Amino acid sequence: MFNEMNLTPLGVLVDETWGPIDTPERDQMEAQLKEDLDAYFLDAPKLQDISDAR
Repeated sequence: MFNEMNLTPLGVLVDETWGPIDTPERDQMEAQLKEDLDAYFLDAPKLQDISDAR
């Protein structure tokens, strides 16, 4: 069964989707991802406070 499987490493898929490391497309995607994660984790405690107040 495992002999028939064709597994692709996640790093290869990321490179194919957003380009290799240190390319403008990849840098833009990583910057946007960092911004989104920072916004989520900075806002998460505020959202928890709001739900606790109800």
